[in-house]
Amino acid sequence: MEAKILIDAIGINRVGGGRTAIHTLLENMLRLDHETSFIVMVSEREPSWDKYRNVRQIIISGGRFAVRVCLQCWLPIWARREGVALVHFTKNLGVFGLPCPYVVTIHDLTTLLLRDQHTLLDVIYWKWVEPLTIRNADRVVAVSHDAAGDVERFYGVPQQSIEVIHWAPHARFAPIRDPHKLAGLRQRYRLPGRYILFVGILAKKKNLPTLLRCMAHLHSRVPRAPDLVVVGRRYPQSDDMVSASMVNQLGLGNHVHFVGSVPDEDLPLFYAASELYVLPSLHEGFGIPCLEAMACGVPVIVTRSGALPEIVGDAALVVDDPLDAAGLCTATERLLYDEALRQEMTRRGFERVTAFSWERSAQKMLDVYRTVVGGNSDGYQTAGV
Repeated sequence: MEAKILIDAIGINRVGGGRTAIHTLLENMLRLDHETSFIVMVSEREPSWDKYRNVRQIIISGGRFAVRVCLQCWLPIWARREGVALVHFTKNLGVFGLPCPYVVTIHDLTTLLLRDQHTLLDVIYWKWVEPLTIRNADRVVAVSHDAAGDVERFYGVPQQSIEVIHWAPHARFAPIRDPHKLAGLRQRYRLPGRYILFVGILAKKKNLPTLLRCMAHLHSRVPRAPDLVVVGRRYPQSDDMVSASMVNQLGLGNHVHFVGSVPDEDLPLFYAASELYVLPSLHEGFGIPCLEAMACGVPVIVTRSGALPEIVGDAALVVDDPLDAAGLCTATERLLYDEALRQEMTRRGFERVTAFSWERSAQKMLDVYRTVVGGNSDGYQTAGV
């Protein structure tokens, strides 16, 4: 009997690291496994999956709270009727009362680690409801060892019971040296000739105020220093409202450029045209833009927070204190003007990226499915997996 795997990928239509990771993981799983019947719940149809005969998309739209209530009421009944063998919740949240095993992927526990940056309702959910989902899951998947440690710390799930499956940069991220493409990007987005890049959602945890203070330090010390380009959408759950107002206060009105969300095909060009990439985050469960920048041949600076040191290894400069704007400025200045260091970090970055592979990650996720469902006589079987 052919197994049916139901995957909750609701919300991946919104541009960001979550979309990049989940969409690319599922794409590679579909490419590897042509036998299993996949049913994927999404907010908007993903046309790139239409070429796979064994995937069916179910569109579930609406507000965040309404969607979760709808799933809790509808999904257990529907899963039983459809004969679903396994449900995979890819974005932390689950439902109760399912008639089959389920897997939950945890991306981070930032809501509990930085509670003052989130709404009371979100904190209550993560503190009291999410533990029930996690402890009753047949398998928990974390995107980093750091995230797995947080699951153990907050929810009491031992790390040996958690499968760590890393993200990886998409194949589109690679060095781009075509001057016409880079010039076209600058013209379309009115970008400066030289810039430092930030890519990420505009959430409080990204710590943009410290990066802006770093830029103010840099421009006060270095004539004609590069500008800052910020790529990313607003994040309603923890919106960073202060950064835009700080720009003029710090005298950076002509040196900071907020471009919002950009199409997937343009993002590698943003990296390739930049001098370096900086992620001063207060916490990351993974930090996929770091690997994207490295894959494009761009040096990287991060802060010692969450999974960032785990992901970058020795291939980036790491600032110990995320709130130390002067220290971040010193690291930025070094990586901008020490050519030998730039070349060494670029070389290490290319090497570091090879440790991460979407095909390997997809294979590990398929193995998790097979392990969880494999005890049933009608269990999950895949050809060549």
